[in-house]
Amino acid sequence: MNEYLSKDDYEEPKCLLNMHPEITPVPVGRIIEKLDFYFGQGDCDAAERHLKYWLSEADSCHDMRGKLALLNEQIGLYRKTEKESECLAAIKNALSLADSMDINQSVTYG
Repeated sequence: MNEYLSKDDYEEPKCLLNMHPEITPVPVGRIIEKLDFYFGQGDCDAAERHLKYWLSEADSCHDMRGKLALLNEQIGLYRKTEKESECLAAIKNALSLADSMDINQSVTYG
């Protein structure tokens, strides 16, 4: 009888349905909720910092769907604040990301 533990004795089983375990989704709903709070306060600078932080988190977590949703919010922010060059850069980034995700024929792409 083996007196040592095997990995199966203590390691959590991995979900077989998770096809991309390297992706950790960012909490888009919570992020947008906080963004709405900043907009309600009229604090567009805080909203911009908030989005930039979470866009970098989405990159780190490999969450491209979350990143695309946040880029959409960033485009809206830059339109509202009339930051044309930043808005055009965010649009270019979003279109490039959507193309790489191969969703250019979907409703989401629109």
